[in-house]
Amino acid sequence: MNKEFNVNAVNEEFKKILIEEGFSVFKIADIYNKINKSLLIYVFFLTDFELNRFLEEQKVHAEELYNDLLKKINISFEVKKGYFYFKSDEGAKREVQALNRSGRRAKDLSVKKDYDSVEINNAFKNILNEEGASVYKIIDLYAQFNKSLLIYIYFLTDLELNRFSDEQRNHAEKIYIDLLKNNNIIPTFIEQTEFHWDSDENVQKNYGGNYFYATR
Repeated sequence: MNKEFNVNAVNEEFKKILIEEGFSVFKIADIYNKINKSLLIYVFFLTDFELNRFLEEQKVHAEELYNDLLKKINISFEVKKGYFYFKSDEGAKREVQALNRSGRRAKDLSVKKDYDSVEINNAFKNILNEEGASVYKIIDLYAQFNKSLLIYIYFLTDLELNRFSDEQRNHAEKIYIDLLKNNNIIPTFIEQTEFHWDSDENVQKNYGGNYFYATR
């Protein structure tokens, strides 16, 4: 994901402190929105029981702790607003299983679109592949409340990702936006777009192959 900063160190320190305080934090995931400089922090406990015993005052304490850690590494100025979500891995898996049973895709878990992006993503992927870029996967997250779209573009390996230059990324992003405009999705449904470039290799290595966590 394209951030002006890296919060991995903050996430690890935050997780370490909470564990030392007696809370079994399983995973920390974050999403940074460059458009409005907001940071979404997802704190996952392993089970519903562990999540439910984490009281409201403890959540407030955790949020203050995280913000203090951001200030210590001088990146809080990049973030205007932080949003915290406390969840359980058990609950996330249950939601994904429910979606699988219904025949819907796991990426639809928190996404309600006013349009169908499948054709857009397939056309975009085909164009890039024809131009010699081996795009592995595309995931898009639509926020209805502010008509913004986050587009996650994955290569299979870190090597392929790193070989794709900034100039090529700018060209690819223009192609995607043109596809949205040509299908009247911009400005009817979308007013803001943000692109994130990553690799399946990174998702496998740092998120256990779980794209639900990787995009949150």
